[in-house]
Amino acid sequence: MASDSGGPSGPLGRPPDIPKRYKYLDTGPYLVIVEGTDKNNIGAFHPIAVGRTLRIKGIQGIKAVSRKGSNRISIEFITSKYSNEFLDNDKLKEESKWESYIPASLVTSRRIIRGIDLSTSMEEIKNFGKASTKILDARRLNRRIANQQTVEYVPSETELITFEGKNIPNTVSINYYESRVKVYVGPVLQCFNCLRYGHSSKQCRSHIRCSRCGEEHEATNCQKDIKCIFCKLEHLATDRKQCAEFERQKQIKEIMCYENLSYYEASKREQQKKNATIDQKQLHHSKRKKTEYRDQKETGILTTDIKLQQGSTYRMSVSTTMQNLHYTNSKHKRVSKKPKHTTLTTEQIDKVIDETQSIEFEKIDDKTNENMATSPIPSEDWSTF
Repeated sequence: MASDSGGPSGPLGRPPDIPKRYKYLDTGPYLVIVEGTDKNNIGAFHPIAVGRTLRIKGIQGIKAVSRKGSNRISIEFITSKYSNEFLDNDKLKEESKWESYIPASLVTSRRIIRGIDLSTSMEEIKNFGKASTKILDARRLNRRIANQQTVEYVPSETELITFEGKNIPNTVSINYYESRVKVYVGPVLQCFNCLRYGHSSKQCRSHIRCSRCGEEHEATNCQKDIKCIFCKLEHLATDRKQCAEFERQKQIKEIMCYENLSYYEASKREQQKKNATIDQKQLHHSKRKKTEYRDQKETGILTTDIKLQQGSTYRMSVSTTMQNLHYTNSKHKRVSKKPKHTTLTTEQIDKVIDETQSIEFEKIDDKTNENMATSPIPSEDWSTF
């Protein structure tokens, strides 16, 4: 399994050569992320309060302000010109103590190329690699090899390339050798210190958390009942085979890679897809119920409420066999008619029951006469006549 070789900004950190401003040909949305310093947490302010400050400072071209995390605010501008002017406003940064930048997912794209010789350096790929889009960064991925007692990482022939903009090239040529550009879905990272996803324990700044019970202590000497902090089931929070949260994180990772979105936007997209799936299942269930009800009506079961004088209500089932059979007075032939799903009154039900009973009596009399006519008369009875 391949993994990134890492760097000062994390396993899949922000490349140093990422564009600091939007270009003229960049497509929207034109977002700028604003983070507060340690002493000035911008996440403690409501987006309305942040928008009020921006309005008072005379910032123009703002389309929307929203919260993007515990210490992040997203400001969307109408055009790239207004967003770049906001990034160049040094006076606002000094007064508010804010740090602002462009999300990497909006101005860069990441893909992989395979079959790159181990002797090829990253600088060689950046300086001499040719593609329809500028190459900003190149990192060689490592392959994880697990032995009986140890785990080691060895360099692979796969390079993670960061391209400028969202226009992804089809191939990359290195020293006249062309390699196809492919989508790379990296591994899901989980911190074994705070148990959260998205970073490793080396970059963690949170408190330690027990993987057994979820409380803030080490799991070495914990004797409490096992309960996952994510799905609340009886397994460790690091058990990826049983925890549903790990599968959700995998889907978020795929959305991030295929749609080139940040983690925050990809998690929102995953929740929207989940809600759409639930709505589709509910719609299918509703359609199935309607189909069952229609089939029940077509098979002929109709119910009619009969209210007696005492006020009691009874439900009497009348089948379409009784409603749709017509008997003639002489031959009692059955004539099939198209079912009519109508509500019968009390008088109509009584009439149907009386007619049915009279028909049954006539059938019994006819059958008795037929048996008497066809049955032989014993010889010893001739003397009685």
